[in-house]
Amino acid sequence: MNTYGVDKVVLCHPCYYGRDNSYTSHCIATYPDRFAGIGLLVGHRLYAPDDEGFAPLLDLHHRPNVYIRTSLHNPSKEKPPFYDMWPYLERPYNTFGPQRLIYGNLYELLIMKDLIPFFMAEDKEWILGGTAEKVYFKNRS
Repeated sequence: MNTYGVDKVVLCHPCYYGRDNSYTSHCIATYPDRFAGIGLLVGHRLYAPDDEGFAPLLDLHHRPNVYIRTSLHNPSKEKPPFYDMWPYLERPYNTFGPQRLIYGNLYELLIMKDLIPFFMAEDKEWILGGTAEKVYFKNRS
C-alpha cells in the first residue's frame, strides 16, 4: 500500500472462505486506520450459521470498521423470498444496525426493499446503498 500511495483499503470477505473471517479480522484489528472490513453474513458453506459458527461474526460488532454483507439465497433451502434466512439477517441487523449492513447482490434487492418486515424505511436507505457509499467513498480524496 505504501509503495503505491494507497492510504486505506476495504477488505471484502469472499464467500469461499465460508464463516472464517479471521484474515479480515486480523487486518482490521492490526491496522484499524488503514482497513475497513466487510464480513460475509451468509454464503457458500455457511448454512446454518448457528451460535457456534455465527457468534464470532456477531462478536465483531465492537469494531467500528466492520460491516456485514448479506446474502440470502446461497444457503437457503427455500425458494425466494428465502424465509428461512430472515432470522439470520435479523441477528446482525439487531447487533450491528442498518448503518453497518450492505446488501450482497441484486438478486435480493427487491426482497430487502419490499418484504423484510423488520426493516424500517430509513434502515432500507442505509442497507440498500447508504452504507456502501459511506464505506467505499467516505475517505476519497
